[in-house]
Amino acid sequence: MRVEAKELGKRYRRTWVFRNLALNLESGQRWALTGVNGSGKSTLLRMLAAALRPTSGTLRWLEQEKQIPVDQVYTRVSLAAPYLELIDPFTLREHLAFHGQLKPWLPGWDAGRIMADTGLERHADKALRDFSSGMRQRVRLALAFYSQSELLLLDEPTSNLDAAGKAWFKETLERCAGSRLVVIASNVEEETLTCTHSLHLDRDLA
Repeated sequence: MRVEAKELGKRYRRTWVFRNLALNLESGQRWALTGVNGSGKSTLLRMLAAALRPTSGTLRWLEQEKQIPVDQVYTRVSLAAPYLELIDPFTLREHLAFHGQLKPWLPGWDAGRIMADTGLERHADKALRDFSSGMRQRVRLALAFYSQSELLLLDEPTSNLDAAGKAWFKETLERCAGSRLVVIASNVEEETLTCTHSLHLDRDLA
């Protein structure tokens, strides 16, 4: 998979978050998006997920140089971010079952193994609204890591995680990244240490 951006820009009312962005992202790469608050890290991540339209420029998703229709990009993408809502009345077991119907898990993974791997197995029948912020973040990450997708987008992935959760994140990223295109939006160095490419939004975009 390849994602190509040309002269990409996003504006809210009269304020440009960024503009004139050119990027060429390819499978197997790991990108770190850094920049001060308000520089557009989360905005760009949502645009890469086809969840937000650009104000200017073009953004294309390609497979073997054949363009993927925008309304089909979501099938190729996994996104984890602290601001993403979970279905709070669902239990963990119900949420995983629901998600698994929408997007298949990676080969060899199922809801039971995912709950055990995240350390949340004993909370399988607890409603997500009763989960702590750290537990909820583990769920978000698990949904992204273990879904079959070619583009893995992570926004401040270790937010609300304790030391054990951060260690789990690092280990799971290595296990699940594979040949995916991975993009991590974060100013926390330990989250992006394994990234092979980087873009500093408030420095690299004039």
